[in-house]
Order: sequence, then C-alpha cells, then structure tokens
Amino acid sequence: MILKFIKKYINYLTIDDIKSFCEKENISYLDSELPFALNYIKNNYKTILNNPDFTLQDIKPHLSNNTYEQVKCIYLNYLKKYKDYL
Repeated sequence: MILKFIKKYINYLTIDDIKSFCEKENISYLDSELPFALNYIKNNYKTILNNPDFTLQDIKPHLSNNTYEQVKCIYLNYLKKYKDYL
C-alpha cells in the first residue's frame, strides 16, 4: 500500500523538490547532479527503498565525493528511521 503513495509522489517529483530537500538537509551539490538525481529516483525508487548497497554503488560514479558522502549519510539515516514503514 505504501508503495502506491510513494509512486504517486515520485511521479510529481521535480528538480526544484530535490533542490529544496538538499537545502533542508544541508546537502551541497553541483547543478549538473540534479538531473541525474531526478531521473535516478524516478526510475529506481523501488531499488532505493529495498537495496541500499546496490543504490550507493550505482550512484557513486555520478556524484561528486562530497555530495555522495552527504547523500549516503542521510540516505542510511532515513532508511533506519523509516524501516518499519517500508
């Protein structure tokens, strides 16, 4: 059931939403990383939710080291925080 809500939200996700999230979480990023992030999330949200090791390996070559480390930390914290809902 929760995947239906997530899928619906993902369909409406925009680059501005990603920018806002990054600002809220103090993630520094390059503007060139935003289209990759949007496309990756839209096309791989099930993998993101279920396979963190693969996801982290998959995104690493596409992000700067600084962005990757910040995303990794927040991603793993969110997975831990919301594991009972996923």
